[in-house]
Amino acid sequence: MVPDPNPSRVPPGRLPCRGLAFGPSAASNPEIPRMPRTPAACLPAFLSRAAVAAGLGLAVAAVAVAHPDDPKVRDKLPRHEGPGWTEASDAAGPQFGAEGVTLRSWISLPEFGTNPASGNDCWGWTSPAGREYALMGLNNGTAIVEVTDPGMPQIRSVIPGPSSLWRDVKTYGHHAYVVTEATNGNIQVIDLAPLDATGQATLVNTVGGPGTSQTHNVAIDTDSGFLYRSGGGSEGIRIYDLTDPVSPQFVASWSTKYVHDLQARTMTSGPFAGRELVFLCGGFNGGWVDTGITILDVTDKSNLVVVDEFLYPFSAYSHQAWLTEDGTKLYLNDELDEGEFGIGTTIHVFDVSNPADIVYEGAFTNGNPAIGHNLYVAGNLLYSANYRSGLRVFDLSTDPLAPAEVAWFDTFPDSDSANFNGAWSVYPYFASGTVLISDLERGLFMVEVAQPRVAVSYPEGRPEIVNPSGQVVRAQLEELVDGSLKGASVRLLADDGAGPQSAAMLPAGGGVWQGTLPSTTCGATVAWWIEVTFADEEVVTSPANAPASAWTATSATGRVAILDDDGQTPAGWTVSNIQITGGAWQRGVPAGLGDRGDPTVDFDGSGACWLTENGPGNTDVDGGPTILTSREIPVPADGPLVLRYARWFTNDDADIDRLRTEYSPDGGATWLLVEQTGGFAGWEERTVRLDAVATPGAVIRVRFLATDNPNDSVTEAAIDAVRLEVLECNSTEPQPEDVDGDGVIGFGDLLAILAAFGPCEGGPCPADVDGDGAVSFNDLLAVLAAWD
Repeated sequence: MVPDPNPSRVPPGRLPCRGLAFGPSAASNPEIPRMPRTPAACLPAFLSRAAVAAGLGLAVAAVAVAHPDDPKVRDKLPRHEGPGWTEASDAAGPQFGAEGVTLRSWISLPEFGTNPASGNDCWGWTSPAGREYALMGLNNGTAIVEVTDPGMPQIRSVIPGPSSLWRDVKTYGHHAYVVTEATNGNIQVIDLAPLDATGQATLVNTVGGPGTSQTHNVAIDTDSGFLYRSGGGSEGIRIYDLTDPVSPQFVASWSTKYVHDLQARTMTSGPFAGRELVFLCGGFNGGWVDTGITILDVTDKSNLVVVDEFLYPFSAYSHQAWLTEDGTKLYLNDELDEGEFGIGTTIHVFDVSNPADIVYEGAFTNGNPAIGHNLYVAGNLLYSANYRSGLRVFDLSTDPLAPAEVAWFDTFPDSDSANFNGAWSVYPYFASGTVLISDLERGLFMVEVAQPRVAVSYPEGRPEIVNPSGQVVRAQLEELVDGSLKGASVRLLADDGAGPQSAAMLPAGGGVWQGTLPSTTCGATVAWWIEVTFADEEVVTSPANAPASAWTATSATGRVAILDDDGQTPAGWTVSNIQITGGAWQRGVPAGLGDRGDPTVDFDGSGACWLTENGPGNTDVDGGPTILTSREIPVPADGPLVLRYARWFTNDDADIDRLRTEYSPDGGATWLLVEQTGGFAGWEERTVRLDAVATPGAVIRVRFLATDNPNDSVTEAAIDAVRLEVLECNSTEPQPEDVDGDGVIGFGDLLAILAAFGPCEGGPCPADVDGDGAVSFNDLLAVLAAWD
């Protein structure tokens, strides 16, 4: 949880303050939210909306005091007084919402026997004999529970500790190391070795060191044998050598920034292979200023070196992050962005394959309003403890930048609001598959998460445009459980608004399955998904939860841009104002500080955009509307019209004020509403089909209207990356020789045939051009005969 808030906090930026750059993934993939690279920037001071909303505006000097008025304290609820539950009991199972997760047992706080008022973090330990133990943090100690049989857990020991809402524990060998925010906390060293024989663990030492006795989190690199204390008061990190595991020896510290949490790892690949790095979440002034990621090379404990630093967009409080197993990606939970920006539970994604050059790849959300807290990656799954919405599990194999949520278990059934109650942490690393969830009010849960049986990916990408006459789609299906695809059927489904249609997908070789989308109406937005039905009739979809969620594409044979503007030149746009006293549209590189809801960067990374009165301070819209109108745009060909643009709109009176998007089919004589929004602070890319069909010679205009009328709110707007397209609808039937579905019969089709060479399994397959039941030399000849 966050330390003392401070009203000085910096918006995303890059040295120098107004500069920016983009990561290559975001620039090359239109499906990744295009957010700027923003390493450590200047330190302008402005009032944090999160601090104001939470009533937490404290002086800078307060950071040395441990967590006064912390939101977790503010939201604290009484513990759940009822009993827990085990599979071995005769009682009916408790009612917790879940999908893909089975409750094996639950130990409520009163059942720990030491009268704890609240729970906090958790970790796990496996003995040399393979018995599994949960380590559960309580406000008054550390509970050790054997969960070898997760349906019948046994409380083995409770090691008392100084009272604190916060407690964190990690293990090294057969010792556990416990830290707290208590003023007399230090490091408790617990010997776990006797557990198998006697059922007891023993407190064998309490270790202090330089600085405060308080610590917020502890991390251990089990490869190097070094322990890292983070946070506590205004501390950064303090490093201890575990050569003598009972008496850790202090060796170094780094205090440039407050560090809230960290992961330490000796890298096994990439440019830093063999070196020990720590990935730090924190910032200045208790983590509230320049909150982000810092990577520190700690290989030489006498010479700690900053490798790279990064401020991600829309940061509120960098809380905790975890690497993928290959060390190439980092996933981060910002603890306050949900409450500050009014967004759903959000996880940020970074490419750290080169730790000296962090690349921000975007963020994803499941739309739930709950606050994200602690997350861990195990294999292809990301497990996130999200306070009031409980455990949420995402399958990174579906899309590492926007993974499907495949399972969940709600430990706080009362609501999913953005408050600091419910699931605190999760531990997913037991070999048995048992997963631990620790909860503030309800204690410790042992659950079993259903493992995905197949991973669906798209090596060639997902199509943005699909042919109205039918479109070949290929997907890689990887068995995560051996033999899971035996006897399975795979179907491709699409819905252009007239109801879903389906077609079979068949093996095309190399784990690739191929099918053809049914015909669709040109100009329509097509929702499509893949459905895998296993032999036991279990069904999984890509994306998960389809058709409620689905991939989308536009039905067309092509598209022609008749307006494509990145905001770098005036490009014929004009500004007109009605009853404006301030905040008229201007074009430029964003110069505001973000403290009044204004953007600090443009959308597409080109530098400039259109925004309402560019500058810091009171530059928002007053009165209005202020109207930004395009030049006259001649239409060269027939076809549906699609408008694409990025918008930013924020105000504190969303029931009245709006950003309106309109178009004129007759050069400005009449105007029609496209859409309007009350919005929130953030760039949002929009794709809208206009209620018009282009005819040669017609003249189109587009305009954007921002207003604060009556003038009683703070209203900021911005527009970027405006593109108007005419969709082409040339009706062409797909040719069987176009095996790869790219519209051209050529070398790619020969490769697709060679990859699928051999008899077809389960019926005809896409590479079987002549339909004789096998992919053979004759199919190669058919492609050569039809070569474009």
